[in-house]
Amino acid sequence: MMTRYSLPGGLLGAALFLAAAPAAHAQLPYAAANAVNVAGTYADLGSAGTAIGTGGNFDDANSAAQSIGFSFAYNGQSFTQFVLNTNGFLKLGAVAPAGPFFATQPQADAGTGGLVFSSETNVVLPFNTDLRAGTAGAEYRVATTGTAGSQVCTIQWKNVQDKPENGLGTQYDNFSFQVKLYEGSNQIEFVYGPATAGPGPDALRYILIGLKGNSAANPDLVLAGKNSTDAWSLTGFRQGSDTHNARGSVRPDAGRTYRFTAAVPNDAAVFLYSYDQLAVPPGSPATLRALVTNVGTTTLAAPVVTLTVAGANTLTLTQTATTLAPGARTVVTFANVPVSIAGANTVTATLPNDGNNGNNVSALPLLTTATTFSYVTPGLPNTAGIVNTTNGSGVAARFTISAPATVAAVRAYLVGGAGASFYGVVLSRSTGAVLARSANYVLTAADQNTLHTFPLTAPVSVPAGDFLVGIVQASTGGTTPALGTQNEAILRSDSFFFVSSAGAVPNDAANTPNGKFMLEAVLSGPTSAAASAALDQAVRVFPNPSASGWFELETTGLPSSQPVQTTVTTLLGQRVHSGTGLASGRTVLDLSALAAGVYVLQVQQGNLLTQRRLVINK
Repeated sequence: MMTRYSLPGGLLGAALFLAAAPAAHAQLPYAAANAVNVAGTYADLGSAGTAIGTGGNFDDANSAAQSIGFSFAYNGQSFTQFVLNTNGFLKLGAVAPAGPFFATQPQADAGTGGLVFSSETNVVLPFNTDLRAGTAGAEYRVATTGTAGSQVCTIQWKNVQDKPENGLGTQYDNFSFQVKLYEGSNQIEFVYGPATAGPGPDALRYILIGLKGNSAANPDLVLAGKNSTDAWSLTGFRQGSDTHNARGSVRPDAGRTYRFTAAVPNDAAVFLYSYDQLAVPPGSPATLRALVTNVGTTTLAAPVVTLTVAGANTLTLTQTATTLAPGARTVVTFANVPVSIAGANTVTATLPNDGNNGNNVSALPLLTTATTFSYVTPGLPNTAGIVNTTNGSGVAARFTISAPATVAAVRAYLVGGAGASFYGVVLSRSTGAVLARSANYVLTAADQNTLHTFPLTAPVSVPAGDFLVGIVQASTGGTTPALGTQNEAILRSDSFFFVSSAGAVPNDAANTPNGKFMLEAVLSGPTSAAASAALDQAVRVFPNPSASGWFELETTGLPSSQPVQTTVTTLLGQRVHSGTGLASGRTVLDLSALAAGVYVLQVQQGNLLTQRRLVINK
């Protein structure tokens, strides 16, 4: 399915979409919806259990078949043995894997060689890349503990390091991690231990972390993904291809645990689709959606989905999904959701209790403002880049309004492309006509990994209904142009688009994004796009390195007639701090009473608002 749009110079657009039709149920009994990322404890095996030999070879080597100590169910089979590979993975069963054992390039994605797209089956990948012995000397070990019926098999890689190759230096000098297999529940955990930085230099390295059954097809593959500069606590999970990016300066906290829970008979999972910011009144009533997936092993009889909005707007709605076979999914639509009051909200989609309540709730913060539509979630890392390799190509996102409005600017989070020229564009969703564009802007290095504002040369009125905003690459610069995306376990349909002057359909596997496009539309209203951009550029936040939880907020060049209001919320929109600061100067934020984690700082002056992510480490 493809939708084409006309753009200057013959640009064409193609809709990316993922059908909500039922998917065939694979035998791999794990789903991204059932995977969690938690803090834990790393316990080195010491001398417990049995050392695993690889013939004295710590580079691209397999062990002999090792005993699990019990029967472990995986991919519709029962296994009592595994083979360890030195490159950070194991293969269940007694047959050793054949090459390739890792991706062909250290900065290549999952589709470039390696295990994911090989013929290997039944592999478990806690940290798959080209590894060798660390400077402290490598060891591999297995220990099975506990009583019969509830035993745990722990497989450990100790003091390994990633090999320097193709100009990329070692990032982790000595790194230890474990796989834990649980008897009975068939749960799998990856537990990460101490890591020391390698000689580097510090750089991005792509790692494959996750589970694979028979193939790389969804849903037979679950992978973990994160940006290389984001903490391991921000890792998310995706049904399908993804990469867990790492670098020497960002190492896991000891005990960081990725947990994969096997399917149970009665288990529905919900994933909420919403804007992150919604301009009101033109964006109200809004249409919100929830993706419901049967990740259990039996047919699911028409579950009821409850949508609640709490905060500036308060309401509760319900919709009934269709009956779902195992592995099937459907989108439940909540139309005409009245969210007309500006302020901070939390939107939550909830399913009834079932055999696994860990995936029954999906919540997102929703900021209702006077001017901004946004697909950028504060605190969520950009997990990948949408690469625009040809001048004249670009990306766009769809927004919906219930009354005519005037678009004044486009905002985009560009993770690469310093030296390249871009412009913002507004398109008609129904005809594909270009309604307005900004002037060309040459991206600077300082503007990478930030939301940059592209003011339109003339604000444009758009009618009620759907419209598209996006960016187009006008010329190539010194680095690869790329738009940031944020993880969605299953990408929503008919919301994000590529545009291409070549007219090619760009929704093949190599170009499919890992998540939603980080784009915003700024409307004219009580405030102008220029004023919004001024506030965004005026706000800076400095953590105090000697006092955990203390920050200094600096605002410069803002009108002094109104104070600056500050609000700190959790990622679910729960307010945990508020205060008033100076319009120009520094304000101290004492957040030392808050637990370690990621928070969202909202800075508001009048009708203007900008957001920053705060990370508290303790």
